[in-house]
Amino acid sequence: RMTRMAVEACTASMVLTGYVHADPHEGNLMLSHDGNVVFLDFGLMSEVSNDVMEAFARGIQACLSEDWVALTKAFKDTGFINDPVEYRATTTESF
Repeated sequence: RMTRMAVEACTASMVLTGYVHADPHEGNLMLSHDGNVVFLDFGLMSEVSNDVMEAFARGIQACLSEDWVALTKAFKDTGFINDPVEYRATTTESF
């Protein structure tokens, strides 16, 4: 449960504010008495450009709709992957 909460918090932070905690390991997270995730040690933060935030949001939408071609395009738009990337227009099409 805590892992899911931390991932949701990191994702929301990046997509909504443009900042992300760049070192969210178990030593930098804790669960408060009221059940909230608390981030510690903000020494490693990253600013995310609007283009990356928008592509990341499209990637989340693609995952939720199981649109793997759109996910690949979103990854390319974020710079997570580079050309050459081969992808199929449909899952029945061969490479």
